[in-house]
Amino acid sequence: MGGTGGGFLTTLLYLYETQKTGAFYINNVGKGHHNLAYIEKNFSSSSITKYHDGYLHKLPIYEIVEPDSADKPIFLYDHYPCDPEVFFSVYPDCKLVVIAIDESDKTLCFSNLFFKTNMQVSQFKDYKTNKDIPLDKLKVYLDQAPSCIEIADIFNKDIPVPETYKKVMFKIDFKKLVVDKQYLITQAINITNSVHTPYIDNFIDEYQQKQKELIQSSLPWLVDSIYEA
Repeated sequence: MGGTGGGFLTTLLYLYETQKTGAFYINNVGKGHHNLAYIEKNFSSSSITKYHDGYLHKLPIYEIVEPDSADKPIFLYDHYPCDPEVFFSVYPDCKLVVIAIDESDKTLCFSNLFFKTNMQVSQFKDYKTNKDIPLDKLKVYLDQAPSCIEIADIFNKDIPVPETYKKVMFKIDFKKLVVDKQYLITQAINITNSVHTPYIDNFIDEYQQKQKELIQSSLPWLVDSIYEA
């Protein structure tokens, strides 16, 4: 689901799984999608085109992408709801990780998209970037815009993982992903069965700090609810 830190989490799990270091970073607005270009996805050559076509037409990525090698892990990522039954019939040895939200998370999710993609909105066309928009105008717009967001069951924080998939499907709490470093480390280690490293530690710090800077500077009315004691 867009705006929930999927680019960051995908990269984080890749770093745990492979223990790689190097050109991975979070940009100045807290976005991590550029890192996906560095991930060795293990897609077959024909799947690369299928992936982009599928993404464009909102097709289930897991039904059209094939691994290049059965001996290497494959990393799939998508914005759209996934059917676990179909997913595990195609990839029976994979794990499914979902970032989950509730009603209180909608404004932050939409705001992440708004700032990290510099979303173009006609009423703000006179401002060079979205971060130049006065806070009073931003608040009115960003608090109302998410009302159109519907939370699919698979993305709903309040709907537990089905018992059938308890060992292979994981729901990551979006708000905790943003603020709770130890929660994130524990979840990632549990999912990947890998070890935590200083490089990964710094990568998490970088994401959470950039997210905090964005919230404090452009979404100050959300600070108390997100960083509550």
